[in-house]
Amino acid sequence: MGDLVQLVSPVALTLTLCMFLAGMPSCIQIAKLRSVGNVPFLPFIMTEVNSLLWFSYGLLTSNWTLIICNAVGFSLQALYIVIYITFAKPKTKTLQQTWAAFIFLLGAYVYLTRFVDSSETMISHLGLLGSSLTLMMYGSPLLEVMEVVRTGDTSCISLIMTTAQMMSASAWFLLGVLLNDGFIYGPNIPGIISGLARFLCLYIYSGAKSDIKVD
Repeated sequence: MGDLVQLVSPVALTLTLCMFLAGMPSCIQIAKLRSVGNVPFLPFIMTEVNSLLWFSYGLLTSNWTLIICNAVGFSLQALYIVIYITFAKPKTKTLQQTWAAFIFLLGAYVYLTRFVDSSETMISHLGLLGSSLTLMMYGSPLLEVMEVVRTGDTSCISLIMTTAQMMSASAWFLLGVLLNDGFIYGPNIPGIISGLARFLCLYIYSGAKSDIKVD
């Protein structure tokens, strides 16, 4: 079992870093055009919060795979967020979402450090927070699936992001099973399902409209 963990851990790390880097093309486009266009801000801020939660969970459980990938993740997301806020017009909604994320993190920190009296309970509550947010992030692409089914237009689905998320979710699911950690493998099940659903949409509908978005 230990050998399998050593084998899967770097795979999960590499795939997750690729998923984090998948946001780079959108940010480069924003910087070039000096406009955010129709690129949504919420995924960036949610990924930032999620990375910070899982980074903290990794510290508490001494999981270096979680620590390294999420340290890189929240650093990249911070860069993406700065670029987005710089070119967002107007900035009101973007700043509101940023402040909401900050207040959520501050509230979680105060709760875990002031009202939780054991490391085991802290790990459990932090894992539950991270899992819940991951579930929300993996569930949101299902809205893309519903939109494609309604319109037959696959342009709202990013092939690169879908591939990165699907492979990352699969690797973390396997690693979570090997570590017997439900907080890791549990939220990645809908990630796999949502990835399969988006691939199926691309397969079914891209024949009629060959405009798959890859950036």
